[in-house]
Amino acid sequence: MEFPGGQVLHSFPGPDTVLALPAMPGLTLRKFETLRGVARAALDGALSSAHLLQLEPEAALAELQRLYGIGPFSAELILIRGAGTPDLLPANEPRLSKAMAALYRTENAADHQQIAKQWQPFRSWVALLIRQWLEAETHEIATGISAHQIPVPHFAATP
Repeated sequence: MEFPGGQVLHSFPGPDTVLALPAMPGLTLRKFETLRGVARAALDGALSSAHLLQLEPEAALAELQRLYGIGPFSAELILIRGAGTPDLLPANEPRLSKAMAALYRTENAADHQQIAKQWQPFRSWVALLIRQWLEAETHEIATGISAHQIPVPHFAATP
Protein backbone atom coordinates (compact mmCIF):
# COMPACT_ATOMS: atom_id res chain seq x y z
CA MET A 1 0.00 0.00 0.00
CA GLU A 2 1.25 3.44 -0.81
CA PHE A 3 0.28 6.18 1.62
CA PRO A 4 0.26 9.95 1.17
CA GLY A 5 3.80 11.19 1.49
CA GLY A 6 5.20 8.19 -0.36
CA GLN A 7 5.38 5.66 2.48
CA VAL A 8 4.98 2.12 1.14
CA LEU A 9 4.02 -0.79 3.36
CA HIS A 10 4.02 -4.31 1.96
CA SER A 11 1.17 -6.56 2.94
CA PHE A 12 0.69 -10.28 2.68
CA PRO A 13 -0.10 -11.48 -0.86
CA GLY A 14 -3.73 -12.00 -1.75
CA PRO A 15 -5.32 -15.43 -2.20
CA ASP A 16 -4.83 -15.50 -5.99
CA THR A 17 -1.12 -14.83 -5.58
CA VAL A 18 -0.72 -17.47 -2.87
CA LEU A 19 -2.45 -20.08 -5.02
CA ALA A 20 -0.18 -19.27 -7.96
CA LEU A 21 3.02 -19.82 -5.93
CA PRO A 22 4.76 -23.20 -6.17
CA ALA A 23 6.12 -22.76 -2.62
CA MET A 24 6.78 -20.03 -0.10
CA PRO A 25 10.29 -19.51 1.27
CA GLY A 26 10.51 -20.21 5.00
CA LEU A 27 7.36 -22.34 5.18
CA THR A 28 7.23 -26.10 5.48
CA LEU A 29 5.14 -27.91 2.88
CA ARG A 30 2.45 -28.55 5.50
CA LYS A 31 2.23 -24.86 6.46
CA PHE A 32 2.18 -23.85 2.82
CA GLU A 33 -0.65 -26.30 2.09
CA THR A 34 -2.57 -24.86 5.05
CA LEU A 35 -2.03 -21.39 3.64
CA ARG A 36 -3.22 -22.51 0.22
CA GLY A 37 -6.36 -24.01 1.79
CA VAL A 38 -7.05 -20.74 3.58
CA ALA A 39 -6.54 -18.86 0.30
CA ARG A 40 -9.06 -21.14 -1.45
CA ALA A 41 -11.55 -20.64 1.39
CA ALA A 42 -11.10 -16.86 1.14
CA LEU A 43 -11.81 -16.91 -2.59
CA ASP A 44 -14.87 -19.11 -1.99
CA GLY A 45 -16.24 -16.61 0.54
CA ALA A 46 -15.94 -18.98 3.49
CA LEU A 47 -13.78 -16.48 5.39
CA SER A 48 -15.83 -13.36 4.74
CA SER A 49 -16.85 -11.46 7.85
CA ALA A 50 -20.45 -11.33 6.66
CA HIS A 51 -20.59 -15.11 6.30
CA LEU A 52 -18.87 -15.94 9.59
CA LEU A 53 -20.77 -13.37 11.65
CA GLN A 54 -24.16 -14.63 10.45
CA LEU A 55 -23.39 -18.02 12.04
CA GLU A 56 -23.58 -18.84 15.73
CA PRO A 57 -20.00 -18.76 17.10
CA GLU A 58 -19.94 -22.53 17.67
CA ALA A 59 -21.03 -23.17 14.07
CA ALA A 60 -18.49 -20.69 12.69
CA LEU A 61 -15.70 -22.31 14.73
CA ALA A 62 -16.70 -25.78 13.53
CA GLU A 63 -16.79 -24.61 9.91
CA LEU A 64 -13.37 -22.98 10.21
CA GLN A 65 -11.89 -26.14 11.74
CA ARG A 66 -12.95 -28.12 8.69
CA LEU A 67 -10.25 -26.22 6.77
CA TYR A 68 -7.00 -28.16 6.45
CA GLY A 69 -4.56 -27.15 9.17
CA ILE A 70 -6.97 -24.97 11.12
CA GLY A 71 -7.45 -26.13 14.69
CA PRO A 72 -9.34 -24.63 17.62
CA PHE A 73 -6.76 -21.93 18.38
CA SER A 74 -6.53 -20.70 14.78
CA ALA A 75 -10.31 -20.87 14.30
CA GLU A 76 -10.85 -18.64 17.32
CA LEU A 77 -8.31 -16.11 16.08
CA ILE A 78 -9.86 -16.05 12.61
CA LEU A 79 -13.32 -15.50 14.06
CA ILE A 80 -12.23 -12.87 16.59
CA ARG A 81 -9.59 -10.92 14.70
CA GLY A 82 -10.40 -11.74 11.09
CA ALA A 83 -14.19 -11.50 11.22
CA GLY A 84 -14.34 -9.06 14.13
CA THR A 85 -16.45 -11.03 16.60
CA PRO A 86 -16.52 -8.77 19.66
CA ASP A 87 -17.88 -11.23 22.22
CA LEU A 88 -15.99 -14.53 22.13
CA LEU A 89 -13.62 -15.62 24.87
CA PRO A 90 -10.81 -17.59 23.21
CA ALA A 91 -10.82 -20.87 25.13
CA ASN A 92 -7.75 -22.24 23.33
CA GLU A 93 -5.33 -19.36 23.88
CA PRO A 94 -2.74 -20.59 26.43
CA ARG A 95 -1.30 -17.12 27.00
CA LEU A 96 -4.74 -15.77 27.91
CA SER A 97 -5.20 -18.66 30.35
CA LYS A 98 -1.84 -17.83 31.92
CA ALA A 99 -2.77 -14.15 32.21
CA MET A 100 -6.15 -14.92 33.75
CA ALA A 101 -4.52 -17.34 36.19
CA ALA A 102 -2.18 -14.55 37.30
CA LEU A 103 -4.86 -11.86 37.52
CA TYR A 104 -7.62 -13.91 39.11
CA ARG A 105 -5.49 -16.50 40.94
CA THR A 106 -7.22 -19.48 39.37
CA GLU A 107 -6.14 -21.86 36.63
CA ASN A 108 -9.58 -23.39 36.29
CA ALA A 109 -10.99 -22.86 32.79
CA ALA A 110 -14.56 -22.97 34.13
CA ASP A 111 -13.69 -20.12 36.52
CA HIS A 112 -12.27 -18.15 33.59
CA GLN A 113 -15.53 -18.64 31.66
CA GLN A 114 -17.54 -17.42 34.67
CA ILE A 115 -15.30 -14.38 35.14
CA ALA A 116 -15.53 -13.54 31.44
CA LYS A 117 -19.35 -13.51 31.53
CA GLN A 118 -18.99 -10.16 33.28
CA TRP A 119 -17.24 -8.78 30.20
CA GLN A 120 -20.16 -9.41 27.82
CA PRO A 121 -20.68 -8.15 25.14
CA PHE A 122 -16.97 -7.39 24.71
CA ARG A 123 -15.17 -10.57 25.81
CA SER A 124 -12.93 -10.58 22.73
CA TRP A 125 -11.73 -7.06 23.47
CA VAL A 126 -11.12 -7.64 27.17
CA ALA A 127 -9.22 -10.83 26.34
CA LEU A 128 -7.04 -8.83 23.92
CA LEU A 129 -6.32 -6.22 26.59
CA ILE A 130 -5.42 -8.89 29.14
CA ARG A 131 -3.06 -10.50 26.61
CA GLN A 132 -1.48 -7.10 25.96
CA TRP A 133 -1.04 -6.66 29.71
CA LEU A 134 0.75 -10.02 29.97
CA GLU A 135 3.10 -9.11 27.13
CA ALA A 136 3.85 -5.75 28.76
CA GLU A 137 4.61 -7.48 32.07
CA THR A 138 6.62 -10.46 30.81
CA HIS A 139 7.71 -9.65 27.23
CA GLU A 140 7.11 -13.32 26.47
CA ILE A 141 6.35 -12.86 22.78
CA ALA A 142 9.15 -10.37 22.19
CA THR A 143 11.67 -12.69 23.83
CA GLY A 144 10.32 -15.95 22.41
CA ILE A 145 9.16 -17.52 25.67
CA SER A 146 6.69 -20.37 25.18
CA ALA A 147 3.27 -20.08 26.83
CA HIS A 148 4.17 -22.80 29.33
CA GLN A 149 7.30 -20.95 30.48
CA ILE A 150 5.76 -17.52 31.04
CA PRO A 151 6.73 -16.24 34.48
CA VAL A 152 3.98 -15.03 36.81
CA PRO A 153 3.99 -11.23 36.69
CA HIS A 154 5.44 -9.69 39.88
CA PHE A 155 2.35 -7.98 41.23
CA ALA A 156 0.23 -11.07 40.60
CA ALA A 157 2.68 -13.22 42.58
CA THR A 158 2.12 -11.29 45.83
CA PRO A 159 -0.76 -12.25 48.15
